[in-house]
Amino acid sequence: MKTLNNTNQDICYIEYLNAKKGFRMDHVKFTGEKSIRLAKDMVEFYPLEKALDNAQANILRGQSLSDSLKAEAFFDNKMIALVRVAEETNQTAFVFGRLNEQYGKELIQRSKLFSTTLEPAIILIVGILVATILVAMYLPMFALANVLH
Repeated sequence: MKTLNNTNQDICYIEYLNAKKGFRMDHVKFTGEKSIRLAKDMVEFYPLEKALDNAQANILRGQSLSDSLKAEAFFDNKMIALVRVAEETNQTAFVFGRLNEQYGKELIQRSKLFSTTLEPAIILIVGILVATILVAMYLPMFALANVLH
């Protein structure tokens, strides 16, 4: 595993690894502060950016990663407990890899549930829209037919 020191070198190396198929961040060793900075730069979700910014500041003050994450309400207790165990056993790469797999599976499951729930609603809305258009088109014809009789 490669440990990087220069920030420009870090960015180039990460871009190179992102271009390769199957790259995961647990293949590269970074300091905790540098990892959080890189993650914060990749994220565009403001609440997560803010939580990572606060965690980074706490790490620079000397707190552990798990304590820094615990101070933020954004992270769940299960993740914080696993990070604490990873710090104590020096297995951060393994634990973050497992967390990546777990949250990836959870995201896929929630996406499937959302699409399964949303699909009938969309069909119903389209059906109502088509029915409204048909009634709006044929109602004048029926009215005209009644006037002619």
